[in-house]
Amino acid sequence: MHPLLGMTLFWAITQPLRADLLVYEPFDYSPGGAIAGQNGGTGFGGNAWDVHAGLQPNQDTIAAGSLVNGAQVTQGNKLSLQTLEAGSTALRTFDTIEGVANTQTWASFLFSLNNPLPPTLSGNDLAVLSLNQSATRVVQVGVFTNPEGDLVFGIRTIYGASGGFTYSNVLFEAERTYSVVISIDWAAGSDLETVRLYLNPVSEPAESSAVASAQLQLSRPSGSNQELTSLEIAGSNPDWEWFFDEIRIGTHFADVIPEPSVSALLLLAAAGIGWRRSRQSR
Repeated sequence: MHPLLGMTLFWAITQPLRADLLVYEPFDYSPGGAIAGQNGGTGFGGNAWDVHAGLQPNQDTIAAGSLVNGAQVTQGNKLSLQTLEAGSTALRTFDTIEGVANTQTWASFLFSLNNPLPPTLSGNDLAVLSLNQSATRVVQVGVFTNPEGDLVFGIRTIYGASGGFTYSNVLFEAERTYSVVISIDWAAGSDLETVRLYLNPVSEPAESSAVASAQLQLSRPSGSNQELTSLEIAGSNPDWEWFFDEIRIGTHFADVIPEPSVSALLLLAAAGIGWRRSRQSR
């Protein structure tokens, strides 16, 4: 066996298997259709997508093709959040995720704005993914207009006295795809949960590489554990079209940013061997 193939096989065999992807939405629906009523993906317990009360059911639709960010594996299409009305939202309940003390929950999504930013922002522009506890938006992550009038990545915590905005120093660039990843460290008792935001990580990031972090305090509706029960996607500017794709929630980083498959690695190794042989034969 060629050494390169052998090393690839050894790496694949020794990697830990993950089976903790709790929620996955690849938006694998027919392009042009409304998101409302769609019921694919995994981890949603039969619950379909809905839109916020008072908004048009056809304003959030499926756009053709997946967003692309590096080598991240994708499938299906993507959500077009074209905010024909300010405050456009798409909602979906998933199987309850318990936040057990001293464990983590990870979430990720791909994210892009399909039009240039205007020279001046309105002051309250945003586009976010929220993780909710019943009707409470526990944490929102995405882009917000900061006090200086710039559109930046950040975190908004909603619940309790610790709620508020945490802005990063990373300016958002339109017409570029970002991989947005958050981790939630679940605390014990009355201690505060910690939320960290990472951008475009390809391997499990060090806590110090987070572009923003925040703390929040939640109620405990089922005994001693926290709960997350739904997700929500929202945008605020009626003239912009946001794309969201590949929403994942799991218990490890590797669940939400999947590593290349063994077959893909073997193909890559084989291609490398072929390239080397072709050069040697010249």
